[in-house]
Amino acid sequence: MKIVDTDLVTFLLLKIEATKMQLDLSNRLYDALPDTRTLSASIQTRKKILEYQSELLVERGKHIETLLKLENELKEVLP
Repeated sequence: MKIVDTDLVTFLLLKIEATKMQLDLSNRLYDALPDTRTLSASIQTRKKILEYQSELLVERGKHIETLLKLENELKEVLP
């Protein structure tokens, strides 16, 4: 029989939930940005939007990696 560290499980579950919230926020920010293909703005404005979209995509990737890592840690802790 395996003894479960409930504090560690709680901590991991909280981190997973917080990471999901961060991922959701990144997704909402990305979706809220205007479509640069149809935007009638200066090239500089379009460039800034595209740069920010790229940053958000990288951030989303990091959140997904973190989620996978945390879920694996949780699987190791649970019986």
